Amino acid sequence: MRQTVERFWTVGALSTLVSQSGLSPDMVELIDDLLQRWPALDGGPRAALARTILTRVYPTAPADAWRNMNDGELQRRLQAALLGSQRPAA
Repeated sequence: MRQTVERFWTVGALSTLVSQSGLSPDMVELIDDLLQRWPALDGGPRAALARTILTRVYPTAPADAWRNMNDGELQRRLQAALLGSQRPAA
């Protein structure tokens, strides 16, 4: 059985994020899970997971768009994806 993690977002806010972001409910939940667990996860695996998710969220971004981003930038990009910012990496 899946353990619940205290959410920053309420269920109603998650519904809003799905509408606002244009992402699937599963993707919103996945990003939310990662952001909630961010402080507890080891940097390497956390960054790898963030890059994988960002590649799926922004499929038209260049393949190496996320490679040189630091931990903080990856986290900000995930947060921006939830808020509906559709700009890929600069």
